[in-house]
Formats: sequence, C-alpha cells, structure tokens
Amino acid sequence: MINKYLFVTIMFWSCSSSLLAEDRWSVSATEWAQPRSGKMVTTLPGIRAAMAAASRSGVSSMVIHCPGGDQGVWWAEELKGWLTTLGVSSGRVELVPGSGETDMIYLTVVKTPIIEPKQDKAEK
Repeated sequence: MINKYLFVTIMFWSCSSSLLAEDRWSVSATEWAQPRSGKMVTTLPGIRAAMAAASRSGVSSMVIHCPGGDQGVWWAEELKGWLTTLGVSSGRVELVPGSGETDMIYLTVVKTPIIEPKQDKAEK
C-alpha cells in the first residue's frame, strides 16, 4: 500500500515540476559595467542563453531577479528595456527584487507565461 502512494506522489511531483521548470542564468555587475549597446548586451552569455531559451519555448516568460534597493531595481529596469528593444515583449518580463546578491542579476525563463491583465473594452 505504501509503495502505491509513494509511486503516485513521485509521479505527481515529476509531472508538476516539468510544467513549472525553469532555467537560470546570471549577469554580473562587472559584465554590465561595460558601455552598453544592442550588440554588447546580446554578447553577454547569460542574456544570450536566456533569450535563446525563451525563443525555443513558444510560451515562456522571463523573470529578472535583481538586487534589492533602488540601484538593483534601476539595473533590472535598464535590462528590461534592452530586452524589450531586442524583441522580448515587456508583458513577458517580470522584475523580482531581492536576488540575494548585490552584484548579480539572475534571469529565469519560465515555461508558463505571466498572465497579462485584460483590458476593458472601453479602454480600447
């Protein structure tokens, strides 16, 4: 009997984890400190890999885990602007302050999309 419950638990966990699976890449403050251009941003390994993963997965969202405080949020907002300029929909990018490190941003590509709020017909 216990084996049956263990099997069901393992199967549920493996199925649900594949639906919510995400990959994670990093961009250091040292990498970001270079003069920025579209070419420079796309040569950063973390950004290049995250954008490739997002394009491979037709339904995905990108989450920017940034350092807390104003400076971390400014950094993340600038990165979001570059990603948008490079073709990532701004509605598919979410900023999450509190990466745990002051000199690192982490990018995750989540296979389930961020749900954008619906607009009222009157707003259109």
